[in-house]
Amino acid sequence: MPGTFVCNTGQLLERWTDGAFIANTYRVINDSGRARYSAQLLFTPDRDAEIEVLAACCGPDNPARYPAINAGEHHAERMRYTY
Repeated sequence: MPGTFVCNTGQLLERWTDGAFIANTYRVINDSGRARYSAQLLFTPDRDAEIEVLAACCGPDNPARYPAINAGEHHAERMRYTY
């Protein structure tokens, strides 16, 4: 849509929000025949950070779907999956 932009989210944001924001599969394909601009702005927590579902995204009637995970372990897991 003209005048808009897309913001893709990653796997850690999906875990933090218990799936409220779904991680996008990253792919860049421009078959429009027009110029397309793509820029990344990435944020990564410290590898020792504990990643767990935010309290605002779960509760007694809505238990967390994702277990807590260490950020470094999560990164290593994603690399094993990718390669």
